[in-house]
Parts: sequence; C-alpha cells; structure tokens
Amino acid sequence: MRKMVADQNFSHVKHVGERISFQDLSLSRCTFSSCTLGQGAGLETPTHVRNVDCTECTFDSCSGLGILFDSVTLTDINIAGHPLSLSGCLFRHVTLQGKQGTWVLKKLSPHAADSTTANSLELTQKFYQKGDWALDTSRAQFSETAVFDLPGDLVLRDNATQFIITKTKASEFDNRESLPDLADLVIRKAARSQFDSIVVVAGGDASELAEDLEVLQKLVDLGIAA
Repeated sequence: MRKMVADQNFSHVKHVGERISFQDLSLSRCTFSSCTLGQGAGLETPTHVRNVDCTECTFDSCSGLGILFDSVTLTDINIAGHPLSLSGCLFRHVTLQGKQGTWVLKKLSPHAADSTTANSLELTQKFYQKGDWALDTSRAQFSETAVFDLPGDLVLRDNATQFIITKTKASEFDNRESLPDLADLVIRKAARSQFDSIVVVAGGDASELAEDLEVLQKLVDLGIAA
C-alpha cells in the first residue's frame, strides 16, 4: 500500500551519499525546490526510488545522482527553473505521461574518479541487459526537444515525435557541419554514448515542435534515425 502525500512543499532537501530508499509513495501536487537526491559516487549501492506515483508535482531546479528508479509513474509534471537533471541514473519500468517539462539525462559527472566512472558504466550495461523496458515516453509531451542517453530498444516511444538514433550510423557520419545545430548535437551525443542506440524526443510549442521534427526527419532520411 502506498503512503499518500499531497500539497506539501520541500525546499533545499539534500540526501547525497546516503544509503536511502523512497518507496510505496503516491505524491500529488507537491513542490520540490532546489532538492538533490542520490549517491553521487557510483552505482554499487544506488539510491532507490521504487513503486512511486507522482502527479501534478513541481520540480524547481532539482537534480538526481546515481538513483535507481523502479516502477515509477510521473504524470503532468511541472519543471521550473533549471531542467530536471539526472546523472548516472538507472530506469526500470518508468512511465512519463502528460506534460513533462524539460529533462536532462546524462552520465555521471566527468569530475568523478576514472575507476568510479568505469565501474558505473559496467554496472549500467549489466543492468540494462537484464531489463525488458526501461522508460515509456509514448504518452509524454516535453517542453523542449531532449536526448535521452538510454538504450533505444528499451524505450517505449511515440514513433511520430520520438526517434531512435543509432550509434554506428552517427559515428560514421562525417558531414555534421552541413546540418542544423540540433542534428549536430544529436549525432555527437549518439556517437559518444555507451549504448548502441539512444532516443531523442521532440518537444516545445507547436512551431518549435514542427521545426525540430523537420530537422529530425533529415536524420531519418540519412539513415541515422528511425
């Protein structure tokens, strides 16, 4: 049974480097301001967020480091201030639906020790080898176009606005200067990814969405995206 938490404000809450878990929660209309959660130093003992529903909540300049999200659903999320930044996190059965703001998914900080980074990359590969799907974005609308550095074949997506970018094709393409900035960014991120493919989700208002979709269609035509 989930614990219900509604209409609460959390400001400058930080749980970093602690062995902690958040599970069996249903959050509604809560606001998180300048909050940070996670390990921040590798994925050997990640912070767990498990069996959590989050509906109509606001995340204002929040970040996560080394978190394992498992069986989590986020519906109609407002992301204020900076984008929601998640570094070195793992996803299993995470669903984003409705309005989602702007997300940034990336590897651990480049300032982490080389041994920590290498071990985390290995743990990440092993984790996703055992999964059936990681993230479902098929019913999500994003405020901006974003690249999700996750295994493309483990993301359930809307084929009309969300695309798989193949690492091999991106690495082989040597004429990036002829493409718009967005296409160049997507190709560079795919080429540097530890995964064979990643996902780009188009977002923005109607005009921004149409413009970015036109750019991403060029990558489809080039055989880099699908």
